[in-house]
Amino acid sequence: MKKVVLFSLLFAAAALSASAQTPPPIQPLANHLYYCDYTNPSMGELDPGTSSFSFIYTNTTTLKQGIEYYQVPNRTENRKVTFAKPVNHYYQGVVTWTDWEFTINPSGPQCAARVTNWGISFTNCTDGSSRSCSAF
Repeated sequence: MKKVVLFSLLFAAAALSASAQTPPPIQPLANHLYYCDYTNPSMGELDPGTSSFSFIYTNTTTLKQGIEYYQVPNRTENRKVTFAKPVNHYYQGVVTWTDWEFTINPSGPQCAARVTNWGISFTNCTDGSSRSCSAF
């Protein structure tokens, strides 16, 4: 009888821990237009301008790789980008933003990217730039 009770308790504990999984990170929106305001743009970005991300080769919810399309004077350019290592931040038990490491590939600048349901803020970029982007 003790073995049955112990097994039942262990099974219940495993089921409870499986149901209490970490919520998914807030992710940058794919194929969605963002309106961006740049400070010290280093790659010819139009300020203010628009940007969008197309996650053509997305791996998982913790690693987002794809193409960013952005405006430069008189045309649109693109570059490979990666969002990695998400860290959720909570308010009253709800994920309110997710911090990501953002890299322009293959060896471009890196930034801290704070993603919310309303936009993305890129700060502490290694090239001295920053930008704040609102989702349309």
